[in-house]
Amino acid sequence: MYSTILNALGGSGGWIMTLNCNDEYYKNIGKSVDANGNAIIKYEDTREDGIKGETAEMPAEFSMCYEKTELNGWSFFNQLTNKQEMAISPAALDRYRTKNKLSDIENTEAALKGKSLTGLKLRAAATTILHEMTHFYSLFGAGKTG
Repeated sequence: MYSTILNALGGSGGWIMTLNCNDEYYKNIGKSVDANGNAIIKYEDTREDGIKGETAEMPAEFSMCYEKTELNGWSFFNQLTNKQEMAISPAALDRYRTKNKLSDIENTEAALKGKSLTGLKLRAAATTILHEMTHFYSLFGAGKTG
C-alpha cells in the first residue's frame, strides 16, 4: 500500500490531488436517497473555480470537518474535477500544534515497534494526510482501505 502511495507522489503519471485546509465551501443541502436506495447526504460546492453549484453525494454517515470538529480530515474522488480531494480540519491543525512532534520518536525499529499510524495520527498533519491517502480511489480503486 505505501509503495503505491510513494510511487504516485514521485511518479510521472500525472496523478493529481487537491488538498484543502478547510471544507466550509461544501454547503450541506440535506439528506436524500440515491438511485440504488442508499441513504446519502448532499453537499453543494460553493467554490469559484468552475464547479460552483455542483453537488457531491456522500454516504449518509459522512460529515464535513466544519460539521464534526473532532474529525482530522476526509478524502474522496471528485468525479467533477477527476481529482482526488482531501481536506484537513482546521480544528485538527490546532490540535497538532498542541501535540508532540513525530521527530520526538526515535527512528529505530525498537522505538517504533508496536506503534501504529492510528496511534500517531494526532502528532502531525502528515500522519492524517498519509492516513487519508490509504482511502484514495485514484490509487487503490475498489480495493481502497476504508
